[in-house]
Amino acid sequence: AVGGGVNMKLSYVSIKNFRNITSLVLDLKDGNGTPLDAIYIAGDMGIGKTSVLAAIYRALSRGTSVEKESIYARCMVRGRTRTLKTAEYKFAYLSQYSSVVCGAEWIQDVKHEHFVAIEAMAHALGWNTWASDCRRGRLTSGQNAIMKMAVPIACAPEPLDVVLIDEPELHLHCSIQTHLMAALRRLSPTTQFIVATNSEAILQMALSYERFLIINDREVYEPSARQAETN
Repeated sequence: AVGGGVNMKLSYVSIKNFRNITSLVLDLKDGNGTPLDAIYIAGDMGIGKTSVLAAIYRALSRGTSVEKESIYARCMVRGRTRTLKTAEYKFAYLSQYSSVVCGAEWIQDVKHEHFVAIEAMAHALGWNTWASDCRRGRLTSGQNAIMKMAVPIACAPEPLDVVLIDEPELHLHCSIQTHLMAALRRLSPTTQFIVATNSEAILQMALSYERFLIINDREVYEPSARQAETN
């Protein structure tokens, strides 16, 4: 992504009575009080990982709500904590349902800096024929999944503040999953990534204090090692 602007990162989210979540609180800061650059939401199937992303998306879209479905969020901008009140930040919600067209016309029209960024990401994942594959319009389901994530991040007019990704591992071989998030984060180093995943390969590459395990609709496990690992 190119451009400038004020960078924002979420630092705290409280979710109540939203979908299958009764009450969850996520402190998204490290031991030094700095918002995390990457957050990985894990847990059993049906526990509410996607609901967490949907709640954060609603807060980013509409601001904090205090209705029956209560979603309260705080963020940090220029070192100052503030309540997330309005839809004033740049963000994206990416999932298997995202729509991206990456054919010959797109390759021809895409900005050079965006092309270079995506090429570096694709090569990092061992996909060295990505441009010719796109020109032919013959992407596999895994290649298409990569482009659905890479294009909105790399081609954003300005760096995104927050990117939400639901199950980025879908259609991808485990060897690709291992390096996926590092490759995506290099596309936009200032962006905060919040990911819901079932992938052991992705979780193993995350730092322990970046992992949030949802136990049930009221409880989330946050590693006590967070302070030690950030000092």
